[in-house]
Amino acid sequence: MTRALVDSGADVSLMPLEWAFDLGLASNLRRERVIETASGFGRLAQYDDAVQVEIRGSARIIRVGASFAEGLPFMLLGRADFFRAFRVLFDERAQTLTLDEYDDGAPLAFAA
Repeated sequence: MTRALVDSGADVSLMPLEWAFDLGLASNLRRERVIETASGFGRLAQYDDAVQVEIRGSARIIRVGASFAEGLPFMLLGRADFFRAFRVLFDERAQTLTLDEYDDGAPLAFAA
């Protein structure tokens, strides 16, 4: 199991750069650029396709853009793909996060 952070401030989902090597995707990375995150600046590399992510407790497997960032300690689930697959509710008072799957049949693929 891999842990991820649901990040409402992230435009796209990001994975640690080391995962590109672990998944055998490193030789197909493209469009490297410098990005700014909450922790500072880093290098971003994108893979030509999306990857599938399974969310525990959900029957749905979603496709997220395969973007990898240097120095990231865990996966960030961002708005461009993850938030389109789930209705996301942050309840500050209860300190909870609720995910409701959309069942409208809308495609869940990340558009590169």
